[in-house]
Amino acid sequence: MKRFKIALVVLCFSLFAFPYNAFALPSDAAVHEVADATAFTQAIEQAKTDSSDNAHVIKLTANITTPTASNENLDDSCFVVQGNVTILGDGHTLSLSNYFFNIRNGGTLTFGKSDGSDALVVKGGDDTQIHGIIHLGFMGGNGGTFNMYEGVTLTNSHVAGGTLGAAVGVNNGTFNMYGGTISNCTNKSGSSMGGAVAVRSDGQGRDSVVFNMYGGSIEGCVSGNSTSPTHVLGGAVFVHDGTFNMKGGSISGNKIKKGDGLYGAGAGVCLSKSNVTISGGSITNNVTDHTDNKRAYGGGLYIEDSTVAITGGVVSGNSTDCGGGAFLTGCDGATVSGMSFTGNQASSYGGGLYTNGANISLADATITGNATEGYGGGIYAVGSGDVKIDGATIISTNTAAAGGGIAHNAKSAMTVGENCLVANNRCTQYFGSDIAFYAAQAKDGAGPKGTLKLPSNPIPAGKRPFTLTGNPAMRQLLPVDGWYSDYSYDAEGNVAGGWDPYHATAVKVNSPLTERTMIIAAFGGHAVTYRFDSSTEGKVLPDEVLALVPSDQGLHKVGETISSIAPTQASVKVKGGTWKFDGYDRDNFTLGDEDAEIRGTWSFHSDTSPSTKPDSGEGSNATNKDVNAAGSDAGSKAGSDDSSSKKLAQTDDALNVIAVAATVIIFAFACLSAVVGAILLRRNDRSLIPRQSLRR
Repeated sequence: MKRFKIALVVLCFSLFAFPYNAFALPSDAAVHEVADATAFTQAIEQAKTDSSDNAHVIKLTANITTPTASNENLDDSCFVVQGNVTILGDGHTLSLSNYFFNIRNGGTLTFGKSDGSDALVVKGGDDTQIHGIIHLGFMGGNGGTFNMYEGVTLTNSHVAGGTLGAAVGVNNGTFNMYGGTISNCTNKSGSSMGGAVAVRSDGQGRDSVVFNMYGGSIEGCVSGNSTSPTHVLGGAVFVHDGTFNMKGGSISGNKIKKGDGLYGAGAGVCLSKSNVTISGGSITNNVTDHTDNKRAYGGGLYIEDSTVAITGGVVSGNSTDCGGGAFLTGCDGATVSGMSFTGNQASSYGGGLYTNGANISLADATITGNATEGYGGGIYAVGSGDVKIDGATIISTNTAAAGGGIAHNAKSAMTVGENCLVANNRCTQYFGSDIAFYAAQAKDGAGPKGTLKLPSNPIPAGKRPFTLTGNPAMRQLLPVDGWYSDYSYDAEGNVAGGWDPYHATAVKVNSPLTERTMIIAAFGGHAVTYRFDSSTEGKVLPDEVLALVPSDQGLHKVGETISSIAPTQASVKVKGGTWKFDGYDRDNFTLGDEDAEIRGTWSFHSDTSPSTKPDSGEGSNATNKDVNAAGSDAGSKAGSDDSSSKKLAQTDDALNVIAVAATVIIFAFACLSAVVGAILLRRNDRSLIPRQSLRR
């Protein structure tokens, strides 16, 4: 009995030590192995009519193509899922030929395994079909749930007729995308909504329609066509009056394609009147493709009248007319933090980010390398909503005709926090290399009344007050708090005068500005500081050495080559010895987008050197014997040191070999223990059988 218990313990330990992540079918699941369209249809029908609530697993054992569906009777062209159905591909393809899955009445449809070990490809139909591959809550019922895992691909679904989502449409229910790929899908409707995924509540509320993107990718999808007479929304994803949660995955290489229609929004993602939460993932390289070259908004993201909480993610390489990276309008109280906007482009306004008429808080964001042919290379802020830029936000290396970093229309308050960096941006035509704060034309004579609040004293390390940048030829003047110029207006309210950088008047820019004010400002640069440390253990640098720390009073641009400043003397005599300068940790380097510190070290050298004999005063006449003896001692010591090093190296090698061998032995023992435990368990079970039974 004791041996049985020991074996059982060993067996349990071995089982728990083994990584268990295999996909397990429900214990009551009905398993259907299908090799043709007839068997597949029968399996779906059995799952629909099963009143026992058993789970059904459909395994493809061959590639299957369904018969071509007719759009005349939609009930006859869909597979209804009302229970719990899982479809596994085992490397095979399911071609739907205009059929689609209709999940309703609380049903759950799952493609693939949770561990990503199953491969399944599901192809949609041609551009005559009305519905995509999956639809939740269509034609009655309360919808359900669709789960998609890694290893699954939804592709080649081309729809027309005003449907929601070329691949997945949600009228009621939840789509959980844990992984996999949605690719090469198009929504060619005149009023297109979602080249891949569309979510829209039919009045049930935002919580009733949900798209959770935890991973996977949506790529190469298109919403719209070149002759669209109306609007085009969401090249990849469209959500209206619903919930969008993005925690991972990528939305890349999608587009909205519009002709001379009304407008297009969200080449990547279009979100309207929804709950929006983004904490990770990437939205990249989505573009607007149209003929009229106007009225398209949000290359990566378009968010309208929504509740927005963004805490991470990447928006890069997107392009459109307004808001190359993102376009936010009417999103009062929106918070955007930790997100990176890089390399986006807009033909008109807001290369990185366009905000319109909403109170927005931007914190700890990175807005770099964006560009526009108009205003606001990094950010374009317009309308009555206040914009607060805080935290360690970096707005740098952006380009625009005016306001390379930020363009603000002076109708609201904009605040730039103390720890933000707005620097090294570029104005190509008009004014404001880093910030253009300007008054729009005011024909009513009142003019806008906005405020611009910039960092006040004390100025953070490595930064400086704002300075005038004027036209491209007047990059910088004296470092003052700010400059302004009042335009003169004619009787009709048109601007009569222009900007004169030579006669501008200084003003404190952290106080409210007057109406009809043009302010042009620049700010930033990085500091290079020096630090000395002792390299001698137990010794602290004296004041005489610390007084030699160089001081660099200038500010430097990103990409500038920095050459370290040598101390005015390389040795300092103090009581008991001399401090000598060892050198810097770097002498020449290229400055990045942050302040830099150069570290130098000093070593202490004592005046008295160790000696075994007192000085006889005849050191110059030392005998050859003494010299040879010293050399012999030195050689002997060196040899000893070499021998010790070799022994240590050999010891390390031996330890490494032992460690590897021990690991292998432990693993083998664990496996052997599991086998022995199982055998002992089996024998023990046999020993418990009455001997009479064995004799029988």
